Amino acid sequence: MRKGTATKRAVGAAPAAPLGPPDCSDATAAEIGAVIHRPVKPIATRQGCAWGTRLDDATTELVSIVLTEDHAAYDLELTTSVKQKRVVYGGAFDTTYRPATKAAVASGQWIVRGAKPVRARADTVVVVATTKLGVSDEEARAMAVAIAAAANQ
Repeated sequence: MRKGTATKRAVGAAPAAPLGPPDCSDATAAEIGAVIHRPVKPIATRQGCAWGTRLDDATTELVSIVLTEDHAAYDLELTTSVKQKRVVYGGAFDTTYRPATKAAVASGQWIVRGAKPVRARADTVVVVATTKLGVSDEEARAMAVAIAAAANQ
């Protein structure tokens, strides 16, 4: 082996790919709070991440994010996102069964285009509690897209 050969191979080696989807906690409470214009704290959930007004009370949840590696055929919003190559919006319910707005984007699809484009690194579903926040569906859609972009950067 020639001198310096091993060094060149190590430098040129590709970094290891992550095993699963990105962690939705990549989006910080400060970023989420800036988007929804309220201070938030992380709330423990079974799946994904959630932010609300109190750490110990899931009923205060204002935003939830779920990132998964792949979706099933019955996940209609994510399947539609793949077919239409965009973010798909729908209705949902928050933790207290009040109306909420949902944005779903499949892995590889654009979340934001323009000066700072962002693609989804994993299947991403964001739910914004429109009733609790007192915002319209259009405002909640814009918030959900901004939150999805923050979770996928």
